[in-house]
Amino acid sequence: MESKVASLKSEVASLRNVLVTMQSKVKENQAKLLTLLEERLSLNEGEKSVMKTSANVIVDEFHQEVKKVELPLFSGEDPEGWIARAEIYF
Repeated sequence: MESKVASLKSEVASLRNVLVTMQSKVKENQAKLLTLLEERLSLNEGEKSVMKTSANVIVDEFHQEVKKVELPLFSGEDPEGWIARAEIYF
């Protein structure tokens, strides 16, 4: 059982690393999109600021929606139940 828990901990740590990488890629892509939009639309400085603010609000709202589901912490009891909840999470 301990080897299974250790394996799960390793997998969770790996998945967290993947999520961090994905978050940074999303931010990079957002910045690239904003740059492309600015170039295409030839916006003045005031309009650029508004666009960036609007995009940040949309991204923040998305992150709030995504964060509604949290991975339950393993308390050391009921490993099968925790694994089932973790599978639902992922």
